[in-house]
Amino acid sequence: MNAPIDYLVTLLGTATAAGMAAMFAFLVMLVARRIRRRRDYRTTWSEGWIALAVGYVARFAFIETVGDPAASGSGTRLVLLAIAAHFGSLLGVGLFAFGSTLFARSLPRQTVLRVMAGAIALYSIIATFASPSLPALVLWESPLMLVLFGWAGATLLMLPDARRSRRSSALASAFAVASLLWASWFGAFGLAALTGGFESGPFGAMLRFHAYLEAVSLILLGITMLGVAMEQTGRELADVTEALAVAHDQVRRTELYDLKTGCLNDRAFHEQVGLEVARGAHGAVLVCDIDGMHRINSEQGPLAGDELLWHCAQVLRGSIRPTDRLFRWRGDEFVLILPGARVDEVLPRFEKIIENAWPLRTKLARGPLKLRASLGGAEFATVRELDQAVHSAEDQLSRRKPRASGSLRIIIND
Repeated sequence: MNAPIDYLVTLLGTATAAGMAAMFAFLVMLVARRIRRRRDYRTTWSEGWIALAVGYVARFAFIETVGDPAASGSGTRLVLLAIAAHFGSLLGVGLFAFGSTLFARSLPRQTVLRVMAGAIALYSIIATFASPSLPALVLWESPLMLVLFGWAGATLLMLPDARRSRRSSALASAFAVASLLWASWFGAFGLAALTGGFESGPFGAMLRFHAYLEAVSLILLGITMLGVAMEQTGRELADVTEALAVAHDQVRRTELYDLKTGCLNDRAFHEQVGLEVARGAHGAVLVCDIDGMHRINSEQGPLAGDELLWHCAQVLRGSIRPTDRLFRWRGDEFVLILPGARVDEVLPRFEKIIENAWPLRTKLARGPLKLRASLGGAEFATVRELDQAVHSAEDQLSRRKPRASGSLRIIIND
C-alpha cells in the first residue's frame, strides 16, 4: 500500500466518524432536554455519542501522530491516546447498550455506569499495552463491540408488542448491522494479524476504509436512534397533555358542580352549561326551596342539613327526564329547567313527588326527616329568558312559602 495515501484516507475517515458522533451527541441531547425527566435512556444515549466522539478524536490524534495506520507507536503520548481511543469507543457503545436496556426496563443507572466504566477502563489499558497500533485497536475492540451492539439490538427486538414500534425495530436493525460489521472486522483483522496480510488485497482495503464504513453505520444508527427518542418524547408529551386535560376537566367540574349534592351550580347555569336542549325551545322553570332548613341546622346540626340537601337532590334528580337539568342554586334552593314543559302541568306533579318522598333516615338526626319544600314556577320562550323566568319563579315561591314557624313543612318523626 501507499502509506501516505492510506494515512490520509484513514485520517479523513476517522475525522468523519468523529464528526458524525459529535453531531448525533448534540441532537440526541437536544431531544433529551425537552423533557423533565433527564436521567433516562435518552440521556444515556447522548452520553454514549459524546464518549464515542472522544474515542474517535483520540484515534484521529493517534493516527496523525504515528503517520501510518498500520504501524505501532511508542511513547507516553501514544499510549495515552490509544487508551483514550479504546476507552471512548467501548464506553460509547456500552452506553448505547445500557441505554437500550433502560428503554426496556428500570435499572440502577449510577451503579451500572460505575461498574461498566471501570471494566472498560481496565480492558483498554490491557489492550493498549498488548499492541498500540490501529489494527490492534480494531482487533481488541471487535469482540466487545460485537457483543454490545448485539445486546442493544436484541434488547429492543424483545420488547413487548405494546411498546415495540417500527422505529424501535429500525434501531434494532441498525444495531444488528453495526454488530455484523464488527464481526467481519474481527475476522478480517484477526486473520490479517496472523498472516501479516495488511499490505494489499481485501485486508488492506478494510484497513483503509473501515472508518468510512463505521461512519455510514453511525449515520444509520444516529438517524434511527433520533427517531426512537423523538417518538417516545412525542408520546410522553401527549401523555402530559392528556393528563393536563383531565386535570383541567376536574378543576372545571369543581367549579361547575356543587360538592354536597353533585348538581350543577349557579355558575354553570349562568354559563349555560347543559342547557343545549333549552336553546330554541320553550319550557318551564321550577324553583324548589326546602322548608325549615334553618331549624334542622339548629336542632339536628349542619351535617344533618347537608344530608337533607343531598336527599332532596336525589328525589328531584330521580324525577326528571334526560333533557331536564337540575341546579343547586343557593342555600337550600334548587332550580329545574324543563324544556318543552308547561308550569301548570309540572308544578303539581313535583309538589306531589316531594310530598310522597321517602323519609331520610340518618344517624345524624334524632329520627327520620320528612322532606317538605315549597315550589314556584314560570315559563320561558327562549333560552335568553331563563334568568327572568328564574326571578319570576322565585317571586312565586316567596308568595307560596310558609312564613310562620308553626307552619314549617319539615316534619321530624320521632
